[in-house]
Amino acid sequence: CIDARFTLGQKLGRAEATVWRGTDMSSGAAVVIVEHSAVGDQDARKREAAVASNMTCEHHVPVLGIGEWDGRTYVVAEDVHGEPVEQVARTCKGQMLDEDTIVEVARDVLQGLAAAEEVGLVHGDVCGTTVFVCSDNRARVLYLAQARA
Repeated sequence: CIDARFTLGQKLGRAEATVWRGTDMSSGAAVVIVEHSAVGDQDARKREAAVASNMTCEHHVPVLGIGEWDGRTYVVAEDVHGEPVEQVARTCKGQMLDEDTIVEVARDVLQGLAAAEEVGLVHGDVCGTTVFVCSDNRARVLYLAQARA
């Protein structure tokens, strides 16, 4: 439980931060929680999350809030009901994703990164745990620890 508000569920991945699926206990909403375990510039992370929360792009996972817990910064984002592309690739059981899917995911990611650049963010850690493939087959980029405003 984080700040007596969010419960942690399934661990989705770890890159520069740990990404968890969770629940907002006040609203019951499903969320994704990005826990920044590394010590760093907490004020910069808060500024970056504030900038990311103003982005409106269908290929970006909306940021809902930011806080501190146990000396670490966390970012709460909307749960877009998808899976990290890393997990999607693993479920193919050694088979390649089809070319059309790869092209669509790449196009979606590039559109999400372009939208971030328009508001002054550079993501900095696009990887298999920060790109989600949603149930509608669109890819969405999750704001993560390495974004820089």
